[in-house]
Amino acid sequence: MMEKNVELKDAKPLFSLNNNVLAAIDKVLQALSMRQRIDQAISETQVTCAQAECDQAMQDQAEAEAALVLADTREEAAEAEKIAVAATKKVEKKQQLLDREKRLVEALYTKAKLADADIQVARDELTAVAGILAEDIRSQLADRLAGIVDDITGIFKQAYAAQSVLHSRSLGGLLSNIKIPNPMDPTGQYNLLDGDRLKVGNGYVSLASEWRNDAASNAVADAFAPLNQARAKGDAHSNFVHPIQRPQPYVIRGYSMTGIDK
Repeated sequence: MMEKNVELKDAKPLFSLNNNVLAAIDKVLQALSMRQRIDQAISETQVTCAQAECDQAMQDQAEAEAALVLADTREEAAEAEKIAVAATKKVEKKQQLLDREKRLVEALYTKAKLADADIQVARDELTAVAGILAEDIRSQLADRLAGIVDDITGIFKQAYAAQSVLHSRSLGGLLSNIKIPNPMDPTGQYNLLDGDRLKVGNGYVSLASEWRNDAASNAVADAFAPLNQARAKGDAHSNFVHPIQRPQPYVIRGYSMTGIDK
């Protein structure tokens, strides 16, 4: 297990995230982080608490004003007035705090919507650069596969040279079913290698005949020539037939080969 882990650690990947994608990822994460900060700030606002305190202060103010109206003596009225004035100031202060919290939460709501828009823009940008990266990889893959096809074409030409002598059903089936897709073809209909059809430029050549223009493939055919010659001689061979079983010359009835009537 350790050896496998070391191999994976030391492996060099063919493809990696480019700077544009990394920047787009960072932009998405920053936008999401800002939205989280806004949500946290919203959760910490004190609108409910400030509203409750303001309501209580207003109730206290109303009770103080009622006590002022119902005072029996000047002394009671003076004391009640002091309490009412203090209650009014408290209401004003609590109302200011409540108004501040309401303004704050509304501002945070607006920022949350703006943050959502920023997140969507960042996501769209990430999708776009990821698509560009995918197309770049597809192009690189096409180049690599084209190089591989160039490398293996010689092998297939030699296989077709051998098949021209062997006429093997299994080998022929294998060669006819070999396909190497063309990554740059979005339809998937045209392959870099499709059976004996090899893509060259904008056209195709047939490996079943193209091998004759390849020195190594001709060497294979020449090496297989004795097999072909032996097979031809074997095909021309006639099995032994006993003289009795061989066809006899035609004899006219009533006559022998010497012409004397039997």
